[in-house]
This record gives sequence, structure tokens and C-alpha cells, in this order.
Amino acid sequence: MGKHRPDALAPRYLEQFRCIGSACPESCCTGWTVSIDKASYQQYRQVKIEPLATLVRESVQRIPDGTGRNYARIRLGQDSSCPLLDEQKLCRIHSELGEKALSRTCSNYPRIYGIDDDRHIASATLSCPESARLALTEHTALDPITLLLPFANAQLVPLSYKRMKPADDQGDPVLVHAKLIAHAVDGLVRLPTLNAAQSLVQAGLMLRRLARIEARGQAGTLELARTIEHYLAPQHLANVPTLMNNLPVQRTAQLSMLFETTQRYLSKHGGRPSFVALINDVQAGLKLEQGLESAVANLDAALHQRWSPLEAQHPQLLKNYLLNDLTKSLFPRQDILGIEREFMDLALRFALIKFYLLGLAALRGPDFGIDDVVRVVYVVVRNIEHNNSFMTAVMDDLAARDALRLDVLATLVL
Repeated sequence: MGKHRPDALAPRYLEQFRCIGSACPESCCTGWTVSIDKASYQQYRQVKIEPLATLVRESVQRIPDGTGRNYARIRLGQDSSCPLLDEQKLCRIHSELGEKALSRTCSNYPRIYGIDDDRHIASATLSCPESARLALTEHTALDPITLLLPFANAQLVPLSYKRMKPADDQGDPVLVHAKLIAHAVDGLVRLPTLNAAQSLVQAGLMLRRLARIEARGQAGTLELARTIEHYLAPQHLANVPTLMNNLPVQRTAQLSMLFETTQRYLSKHGGRPSFVALINDVQAGLKLEQGLESAVANLDAALHQRWSPLEAQHPQLLKNYLLNDLTKSLFPRQDILGIEREFMDLALRFALIKFYLLGLAALRGPDFGIDDVVRVVYVVVRNIEHNNSFMTAVMDDLAARDALRLDVLATLVL
């Protein structure tokens, strides 16, 4: 790729994204320890402008044995905000030294870069309120475009995910045909006859069958192709909505698994203030203090009276969340033995988001709308993607209940 600026396959919304600064409802400059790369640290030590020079000396600290991108860190203030913000909550580095002076962490967020074989992929984490708003609210936000990246050459692109070309002698059918599987799952999610939860369950059924392929090499490839062809066949898909609507979803088990798992995590590890506030709203909406039976009734009413009508008007809301995550994480990256758990990680995050949405819908009543969906997504993603212990604890908790299986997926998400 030489010394030319690389381009990447990216969702359309990323072309529109601009930081909204002090207008952001939950700034990325608050609550997170920011890593500083070596080049930025050395540049900041040369700053002579006051009070920025003093603020830098007091707040940018070397990490013992720190190297490369994690050479130093910004020590947050007592209010957990970055001390380099001005009175308008805007970055002094940006305003006084220019955009090019931003550290790699600050410059790149919320953008995420990966490489699929020899093709760069760009996306964004939806922990940013503005990227979440752009990604979720527009029907065409996840349509793919080609985007020129802001790096002088391909070697400078900071890669978070890689999916490399399989070796010629690779026999695992999932690794050999990862792109085909990704295309099939993407197609199911985009299918207009299925809502987000239904497409997720249908994809889970297909992947469960793929994970049970025993043949390797050409025989495994043929079985994989037949499986994908079956689950994407128009005559099969035509019956899926009716079949999904007739599935007996155990709301009591759903509420118990998802809410109790969340509560156990919070009691052990705590959470960001915005996440704790959301869970309190969910609890108030479902009126859990009145008992499980009443909470289940409130959950079901919120699904049919609030969420389903909103989703019918704006079907892209949670579909775009799924599409963004699939693109961002380059699903699948695991082999045939790991693809089920890899997919369950996505399915469980979706299930939690939808569950919290229903609790919030029960609280908000007729005022429940798109802004509430954006809030739930960025708050949950912010607590999950920037907290390595969250999904590990939640998945371990469900595994202990023998619930971390694709055959219980419908109970969690429908």
C-alpha cells in the first residue's frame, strides 16, 4: 500500500461524525483514564503557554515502563474530568495547540480501525453519544462507503481488530469462509421482513448448525455452504416471522436472568453513574418492588405498547446497533469451536440493551422515543466496552445457570 493515505470500508455515518464538544450529554473527557503516546507526551512537555504548561506538568504522568501508545496517562480531577478542559468543557490542547497536537487516543476516539485480509475497516464505538445518534437514527447510516483515512500511510493505522487471510492448508470451514459467514449474518440483519431480535435468533440458529460441522476441508466447506443456503432460502425465511411470534418466550426467566445478573455485577463491581442511573430507571419502570409477577406484566406491556410500535416505525434502531457491532468487531474471528461464544457475546449485549429499553419504556410511557434508545445504547456500550470485567462477569454468571447457549437465545432477546 506504500506511502499513500489508505482508504477503508466504513459505515456512512462515520463520514458525518464530528465531535459536538460541550454539547455532549456524556463527554469522553470525563470518567476515563486517557493513555498518552510517547510522541504526544514529549510534545506536551515542550509547551510554554500558561496555564496550559502548568496543567500539563501536573496532570500528564509517565507510566512506569510505559511504551508506545501507553507511554503516559492523564490524571483526572476530583470530579473525574480531564484537567485539560477549559471553562466551556472544551480541550485546551485542541484549542491552543491545534487538532494535530491531540494524542492518538483523543484524536481517534470514537473511531475504531481493523483490517480484513488486506482491506482496512473503519467504524466507531457507540459509547459516544453523537456516534450513537448518527448510527441509530438514520436508515442508511450503516450503508457501506469508502472513506479516506487520516493517516499518511497504512502502517500508521492503529488496528483494534484483525481477520487475516486463512492459510492455504487451513481446514477449519469457519476460518476459511469467515467473510461468507459475515456476509450471511449481515444479510439476515438487514432483511426487512425480520425485526432486530428475530434476525439475531435466525442468525444464531444458523451459527449453531455451523458450529456442529464435523467435516474439514472440502467436505466441511460443502456442508457450510448448504447450511447457509438453507437459512437464507426465501421459502424458509418467509416462515420465520410467524415461527418467531409463536415461540414461547419465558418472560420470568428473561427478567430473572438479565436483571439479576446486572444487579450481581453492580453489587460486586459498581458502574458508571450514568449506568447506575439507567438501572435505577429500569427498576422503577418495572416496579420490581411489587413482585416478580407484576414486573413481568410491566415488561410485557412495555414491549407491546411502547417498544414494538416504535420499532415498527424505525426498524433500523437496534438493527443498526447489530450491524455496527458486527462491522466493528469483524465477526467472526474465532474458529468453529469458538464461534458460538463469540456470537453469544453480541447476543447477550443486545439482550441487555433491549431489556433496559423495555424497563425505561415502562417508566417513560408515551414519552418514550428515539432519544431514549440512543441513551440506552451509548450508556450500556460505555459501561461494557470500556470495562473489561463487565461482559466476563455477566457471561460467567449466565454460564453458571447453563444459559450461555444459542438454544436459549430466543428467551433472552425476543
